Amino acid sequence: MPKNLTGGNKAKKGANKEGSKSIKNKRLVEDLLDDIAKGEINILAKDERIVVAKVDKKLGQGRFSVWLGGDRIVQATIPGRMGKGRGGAIWIDVGNLVRVDLGDPSVRMDAMIECVFSSSQIQRLRKMLPEMDGRFFMGVIGSSSDDEDGIEFDRSEDAPADADADADINVDAI
Repeated sequence: MPKNLTGGNKAKKGANKEGSKSIKNKRLVEDLLDDIAKGEINILAKDERIVVAKVDKKLGQGRFSVWLGGDRIVQATIPGRMGKGRGGAIWIDVGNLVRVDLGDPSVRMDAMIECVFSSSQIQRLRKMLPEMDGRFFMGVIGSSSDDEDGIEFDRSEDAPADADADADINVDAI
């Protein structure tokens, strides 16, 4: 008998459902945006515990380097509830906007990533806080491979002189 690759009759019903973790993630971000709109939370204040940050680097084992704006970079971890398992995983990549709880410095609690912003939520945040640093809404920041990778071409004006030299070559003689 061949192996069943498609699953049982209930596999089709659950294929397009949104996982419970992504629903909770979306709800957390929407609640944060509502609090910002009401003025209950000011994420731009330096002394605020809950801030919006941008993922700068993946460090491995659920740890990330996040950029808080200016020259503030903090190491943050993701809780186990956001990882793999039942309900689907929340994927975090370099360049994502995340909500970070900086913790209590008196207890030495590390910074924790609480949720990830979707593209529609980022647009809503941008409209609500136009004074927020524009680098939060741009591409990847602070990656170490910006200087090392890629090819750099010299765009000097010597190209027309080389074009005359190429015109003198007789292809039939080669």
